[in-house]
Amino acid sequence: MPDESYYKERGEEKNWPKILLIVLGVLVLALIIFLLVKGCNGNKVDGNLENDLLNAGKEYYRIDESLLPQASGECKSVTLGTLVEEELLSADRYSDCNKDKTYVKVCKLESGSYHYLPVMQCGSTLADDNFKPWTEGTESDLVKDKSDVRFTFKGEVLEVAAENLATEEEGWADEIKGTNYKTISSTTYYRYRDLVYKWKTTTRKYYSENAFYTSAPSSEYPEAESVGLGWKWYKENTASVSSQNQAKAQPFQYLCYNTATRSVAAVNLWDSEGNPKTCASLGENWINPGGGKTYTCGDPKSGSATALEKGGPDTVCSASCDKGTLSSDKKTCTYSTRSYYPSNATSASGENTYYQNAPVSGLVKDDSTAAQVSKWYKTITNVTDKYYATAPSSGATKASDGVWGNWSSYQTSQPKAYANTRQIESRIKVKYQKITAGTPTDTWKSITDNWVSESELISAFQENGYQVNTLKEIEDASDLRYQVKLEYRNRKK
Repeated sequence: MPDESYYKERGEEKNWPKILLIVLGVLVLALIIFLLVKGCNGNKVDGNLENDLLNAGKEYYRIDESLLPQASGECKSVTLGTLVEEELLSADRYSDCNKDKTYVKVCKLESGSYHYLPVMQCGSTLADDNFKPWTEGTESDLVKDKSDVRFTFKGEVLEVAAENLATEEEGWADEIKGTNYKTISSTTYYRYRDLVYKWKTTTRKYYSENAFYTSAPSSEYPEAESVGLGWKWYKENTASVSSQNQAKAQPFQYLCYNTATRSVAAVNLWDSEGNPKTCASLGENWINPGGGKTYTCGDPKSGSATALEKGGPDTVCSASCDKGTLSSDKKTCTYSTRSYYPSNATSASGENTYYQNAPVSGLVKDDSTAAQVSKWYKTITNVTDKYYATAPSSGATKASDGVWGNWSSYQTSQPKAYANTRQIESRIKVKYQKITAGTPTDTWKSITDNWVSESELISAFQENGYQVNTLKEIEDASDLRYQVKLEYRNRKK
């Protein structure tokens, strides 16, 4: 490539700053185009995701229709989070969506039909970014499953002269339909029933709760649950050997005399091989002049017996006491023994039961028997006689198809809804006075000057002394009513 001097010689000096600005401009323009394209695509919602969200929401309300709006102008919604919990959608497919601000909205129209709308807030796009401004309209303006809708209200009450009212009564609103009455108060009650099942349960039956073993104590209890170190335990006992084991002294030696030397000597009755001996075994001239003998408490044949200092045929020998303590009169030998719990074995090898603590008082731990031990059990499987909505114990599995259980008692608190496994019913109880005379259709009075929200409408009725809490309670009252104004907004193209 020519250097700068080449251009100078030709009078064509190169303009580097200008070239650099052109390159930067091209890069900036490319970045702007990329962001615009990305922004346009970011406002688009995957049609399959939106359609699946809508279908999941409809299925949620189909499973339990009690969750649907009950009165004209009422709207409810079910969030993506709830649909995932109810296993109607997969969370993975909607990982980029806000689980609370992505939902399916359903509203009850004045015609009695239901209008559904899926609303998605995914990525950087807000839910409201997908819609045009709100416009007042009618049901005929709505695009099925595409238009968003909202309502405002005006409330009216029936004015009745006191002389045209009967005494106060109380009853279910659905049982007094067709009766003209003035509402004093109304309360919504709920009851529910759950899908219940029989359950297969597994329990552990232990061979013993506090006795442990290094191996299965019985073939019926083959499974082990390790508990750590255990020991064998014993009771220390004292035993005695009494005089009944004593014996007379036995002959041990002959007293011999040498007729030539006139000397005296003794000879053992037995040699080292246990053969009998006489004085003649000492040599020539040895005799037993008088048959004199000495006596011992040992066995003369053993070669280890020791002669008594003063012993005779009537001497009594004391009992043997190799492992114990001999009494001072040499008549009793006292020694200790072990009795292992619970078998009473006299040695540790004869006992196979271990404990971590003394099973009964008075036992001594044999530290030399420490071992890793287990609690042994067998698994028992049963099927419950009764039906339960949830597992009666940990690890239980369903053993039957579900059946609907009994209805609960009516309660004023709204129970938690479970789309697949719980049905909810509601009823309105009213305190009222029957209208005995007058022309009700001519005496309706407005209690709101302008169009108001649902919560503002209910507050207006309450401020006028009517204890109502929902649009359904207002709708069911014969002396209360409201008008509905519909607004809608359609999606941007």
